[in-house]
Amino acid sequence: MPEPQNYKNHGRIVPAYHIGGFLSLLAYFLWSAYHLYQAFTLDSVMGLLLAIVLIVMFGSGGHTFSPLVSRVTSTGSLLVSTPATPPPSRLFVLSRSEIV
Repeated sequence: MPEPQNYKNHGRIVPAYHIGGFLSLLAYFLWSAYHLYQAFTLDSVMGLLLAIVLIVMFGSGGHTFSPLVSRVTSTGSLLVSTPATPPPSRLFVLSRSEIV
């Protein structure tokens, strides 16, 4: 089971993901800029815009999802502690004569 989340282990950098992901997106940005320099076409402009958007999304991804993750985690722990279905009431209990 993973260790509980705290300020020490919450916002850490995973080198294989952060450095590798950023370097691959940077290479794509440079390649797109090179294509735009070689031929100014709609395809090369859209490629460069896509590279910029991907880098911005990569940089802001952790901040966007952390409130959602904490909300889902707290809701999940709340759901585990409560029963899945409410106790049966008289409204849902029918006698044999009422069914037939």
